[in-house]
Amino acid sequence: MSNSYGSLSRGNSARRRRKRRDDMIRAILSIVLVCVLLLVVGFLGIKALKNDQSDRETQDNHSSTSADEETTTGVDQTTEQTTEEPTEATTEEPTEAGPVMVEKPYIVWIDAGHGGSDWGSAEWVRDENGNWLDANGNIVPEASDQGAWIVREKHDNLDLALAVQKALETRGVTVKMTRTEDAYVHNIDERVPRANESGAECFVSLHRNYMKGNDQEKGIEIWGVNWDLYNNNPEKAKDQQLAEMIRDELKEEQINGFRGIYRNTVSSDDYSVLWRTKMPSIIIEMGFMSNKSDNELFRSEQEAYAAAIADGIVTWLNSLN
Repeated sequence: MSNSYGSLSRGNSARRRRKRRDDMIRAILSIVLVCVLLLVVGFLGIKALKNDQSDRETQDNHSSTSADEETTTGVDQTTEQTTEEPTEATTEEPTEAGPVMVEKPYIVWIDAGHGGSDWGSAEWVRDENGNWLDANGNIVPEASDQGAWIVREKHDNLDLALAVQKALETRGVTVKMTRTEDAYVHNIDERVPRANESGAECFVSLHRNYMKGNDQEKGIEIWGVNWDLYNNNPEKAKDQQLAEMIRDELKEEQINGFRGIYRNTVSSDDYSVLWRTKMPSIIIEMGFMSNKSDNELFRSEQEAYAAAIADGIVTWLNSLN
């Protein structure tokens, strides 16, 4: 027969052991749970930290990229501007180059051939209606039976000389003139001595040609001193180069042709300005008054002729340096 007290005691002891075990399990589970929670919190904290750092890096990268894009855009705009400007410049109308200027102070003597009572060559001129015209194209009374010399070379020479004077002064040259109006100037007594005393580097005499009874002869000529007969002045040797440089400036479309540079002159009144002047001297015959097309060109191209003669003279002067 069992003892009831002993059975009760053993039962209580078993319950206590189960309780302690359960408490221990709960404690362990609590510890495990706390550890798990700590791990989770730690993991979440680390992840949040990483995300925050990643966001910052992303923002920094974005800011850097934006700055680069702005810089690149600025460069592109600058590039576009720099590339557009030349394009605009190339589309503009080209500007004409200015005249050739002298590199040093120079004096040039321009001689308007003839003048006053010395008419030079002359010709009768009628318009298409048969009216007689003067040198300026104005209608004048009918010529006498003996004829009236209406167009006179002296007028054309002066007109061109004044235009050459203006062109040379524009290029920086000091110009001395034989005459600036319709006045007679004696070749040997006045024209040559005044030029020799002027200190001019060269003497350029302007004339027009004429061939009686022949209206086909045309073109421009330049005359220099005859070296075979006049060879004791080395300055005269320079007039060939002066003549050539003026010829090179005369454009073919502006003239009826260039006939040549001639030197078969003789010591006479006709060529006294070549023979008696001390400096390089030339005579330019600007077309034939007896040729219709030469006359038309002389009127329409006079400014171009003056510029060409001035450019040739300036080129020659600059070659003296």
